[in-house]
Amino acid sequence: MKLKALLLLLSVCSELSTRNTKNVTLWEPVTLAGIALEKGEYRLEWEGPETQVQVTFWRGNEKVITVPSTFHKVHHPYEAITVLPEASEMDALIEIDWKECDLRFK
Repeated sequence: MKLKALLLLLSVCSELSTRNTKNVTLWEPVTLAGIALEKGEYRLEWEGPETQVQVTFWRGNEKVITVPSTFHKVHHPYEAITVLPEASEMDALIEIDWKECDLRFK
């Protein structure tokens, strides 16, 4: 019984950890909350109650920015990054969609 409970606990912890971390590749530089994000690979980690979360962008071991966002568990047929064109050289990051969830930035 104890082994079964431990395996269930490990399974739940693994699922929570997977849900709160995603990778994204930015193909062009963008801005987010006034900070320039260079093109490249980022690891996103988020935490918070229900849909209101704080998202941290990591590039390698370097923390780049932490911003508020809304998290939605939805099913997208595709993965996409939505940007808002701006007068400056870089577009503003608005949303990141993965197949099973999305993050929308304020």
